[in-house]
Amino acid sequence: MGRKELGVIFGWSALVATLLLYNFHSFYQHNAFTTAAYGSPAFTDLERLALLIMGFVVGVLLPDIKKLTYGYFASMAFAFIVGVVTVFAYIWYIFQLGLVFQDIPFGWEIALFTALVKVIGFMMPIGAVFSLMGVLTGNIVSFFTRYA
Repeated sequence: MGRKELGVIFGWSALVATLLLYNFHSFYQHNAFTTAAYGSPAFTDLERLALLIMGFVVGVLLPDIKKLTYGYFASMAFAFIVGVVTVFAYIWYIFQLGLVFQDIPFGWEIALFTALVKVIGFMMPIGAVFSLMGVLTGNIVSFFTRYA
């Protein structure tokens, strides 16, 4: 892969991770962590549209199906990892639950597991599917504009 493809993939995954963290932050601004510990935020309709548009742009910019397939999975994995790390840091430092978990042996694992569950709730059903739909439509449009 060239620099252009890597830049598109990392930019895409950074935008998805930023959207995820913004949604996580805005959800917990309205709901305290203790009352919303069992509820997970979800993407709004506008954010789903943004995921579709981002996927569409990536599908147009990466016309090679092999690079697009690898790029999709790499981007979703990278966005997932960045999302887990940032949500973990958010739980640990912003919610200041690190003060509670540091006294428990392996207490950081509880915060990491919570971050993992929250990000899986975001990414797996909605984030990955809407990104994939955008990528597929972008690639189909790119295919027809190149060979039409």
